[in-house]
Amino acid sequence: MTKMKNPEDVLGAFHAAWNDHDMAALGGLFDQDATFVNRFGHYVRGIEEIVVLHAPIHETIYRDS
Repeated sequence: MTKMKNPEDVLGAFHAAWNDHDMAALGGLFDQDATFVNRFGHYVRGIEEIVVLHAPIHETIYRDS
């Protein structure tokens, strides 16, 4: 899990993990009981489900972005 000194550090860490397609780092930003709703309204709960939701798009459609 990534340690943040300030709440505003989360945004930069999320940005870096997303742009690096690093789903382990992305998952490390969330609490085990976190929920995530993507832009299509797909709801998931927990780090594992958040990573599972994002991994396929970062391996395909977002891999070059």
